[in-house]
Amino acid sequence: MTPKPANSFDTAVAALLAQKVQIENNLLSLQAACVNDSQRKALADSYHSAVAQYETALTMALVTNDAAVQSNVGQISTIQQQVQDAIDQAAAIAGILNKIATGIQIGTSILKMMAAA
Repeated sequence: MTPKPANSFDTAVAALLAQKVQIENNLLSLQAACVNDSQRKALADSYHSAVAQYETALTMALVTNDAAVQSNVGQISTIQQQVQDAIDQAAAIAGILNKIATGIQIGTSILKMMAAA
């Protein structure tokens, strides 16, 4: 039996999972890099949003607007790479938090498209 090719729903869920896992895998070092309560709160909020986005995507119906979803999946993948690069280079925590927040915003766009389908 030939495996079914991934559809935009599968790809979107995988991208949101990757975002959540990336934050989880780096959470302790990111928390340690935060220099104030505002940054710690921003990190915690982003992590909780990433978890919620992933869980929400798992329960949604198949997306019909493949092109739009794939575009956002591409954007979130780019942001994830930028976040990882910044972490690897020990960049300033404020910049890393901004990149994570951008990924969360793209995740929100993906979920809106999935809900509208």
